[in-house]
Amino acid sequence: MKGKLFRTIVLSLCLLALFVTSVSASTTTLWRHSSNTYVTSYHPDNYFSDYYKGTASVIGTDRISQGNHTYSFAWTRITYDVQGDVSSKTANSRSSTDNVRRSTILEVYDKWNNGSKTKAYYNYGLRLYGSMSVVEE
Repeated sequence: MKGKLFRTIVLSLCLLALFVTSVSASTTTLWRHSSNTYVTSYHPDNYFSDYYKGTASVIGTDRISQGNHTYSFAWTRITYDVQGDVSSKTANSRSSTDNVRRSTILEVYDKWNNGSKTKAYYNYGLRLYGSMSVVEE
């Protein structure tokens, strides 16, 4: 009886570990100004996962003050570096009064070798509130 119970418990724990390994994933917020203006990176947390999915999102009505000036967000960018192969996508707001969230998704795949790890980066651009000129950040 003890042996059967022990085997059942071990089998249950193994199945649970397998299930958790296969469904666990990780979304990392690389940068966030608000719930509408942010950059995230998603990568499943298991050994055989070979892809990354990045999201860049921006809304023109988000504001930031620096010094005596108020800026709105012109764009956000997600960039992946897969062993020297660099890919990026940019989400652009249309103006300082654009109240629609604009987003883009970039998906890249790891190379199956012993090279360097894939790296994710973010960037964003600001525009002086009420102006169309963009200030690089």
